[in-house]
Amino acid sequence: MIAMRFSPWALAAVMLCAPTAQAQPPAASDSPAPETPQARAAALYKEGARLFKEGKFREASERFEAAYVADPSPILLYNLARAAEELGDGDKAMFNYRTYLASYPAAEDRAEVERRIRVLEKFSKPKTASIGLLQVPEGAVVNFNGQAAAPPGPDGRYTLTPGKYMVVVTAPNGRSEQRDVSLQAGESAQLDFSALKAAAFEAPYNGQLRPWGWAAVGTGAAVTVAGIVFGVKAQGAVEDFNAVRREIARTPRPADPVARASQEVAFARKLSAARDDAESSAAWANVGYAVGGASLLAGAVLLIVDATRASDAATFEKGTSTALIPLPRGFGVGLGGAF
Repeated sequence: MIAMRFSPWALAAVMLCAPTAQAQPPAASDSPAPETPQARAAALYKEGARLFKEGKFREASERFEAAYVADPSPILLYNLARAAEELGDGDKAMFNYRTYLASYPAAEDRAEVERRIRVLEKFSKPKTASIGLLQVPEGAVVNFNGQAAAPPGPDGRYTLTPGKYMVVVTAPNGRSEQRDVSLQAGESAQLDFSALKAAAFEAPYNGQLRPWGWAAVGTGAAVTVAGIVFGVKAQGAVEDFNAVRREIARTPRPADPVARASQEVAFARKLSAARDDAESSAAWANVGYAVGGASLLAGAVLLIVDATRASDAATFEKGTSTALIPLPRGFGVGLGGAF
């Protein structure tokens, strides 16, 4: 056990009690002299020192605290630290040791006290955890469990009490991303919000491509149906053309050259009209198939892109989840996503 620091009060009390040749007894008084704060502090200190030696550290600490209130001498801070150390309160012991050194810069035992502080720091159990947020968009709002986060420390990390946290970062454009993390005392997590930062200033997607996709699909379907109609018509026109050819083949030719020539002209016109009708209907059918197919394909692409972007937006709304890698006094990186 490290020796207690004894106050000059003890020596002063002895000197006050020692007789001298010239000293005369004080004149009698009707009332005793009032107790000074220094005298009360000295009495409390002596009682605390006695209790400390008896192993009654809590009672000793109470006496030292009362003495410090009566007369705040730095030596009492050391004794308060010693009592707290014996009681297992490392945080209080370190606080009093540091206050003692700050109040008494010329302390001869500074090196020893600083060594004790280092030992206490090494074995002191941390009471907090921390979390660092990477790539947070400028102007974003950070919430922990639905509450606005306090400003981070100088190192950019948030100091939190151990527990489970739902971390939500909301960008200026309204997009948000959620992460769930569990922290224990002395642990730290580091979460990356680079995906949110990349989309931080994009307008939120509200299905703008969907109407165009369905319009393209509708147009493609209508044009394809028209192409089918023209295809059926072209098939009928081909059959008419073949019927005209068979008719021409069966029809007898007149003997009169003039009449025969007139008949050939009529047959040629009729055959040409049937051919033109078949070719025209086939051409429009092909156009309908090509344009309709292209419109259907464009509409399908737009709808797929719409679904993808809507899914991405839903991912931001739903957020992502993480798991902490517990490393005592170290870092755990939370990674994960909603798919």
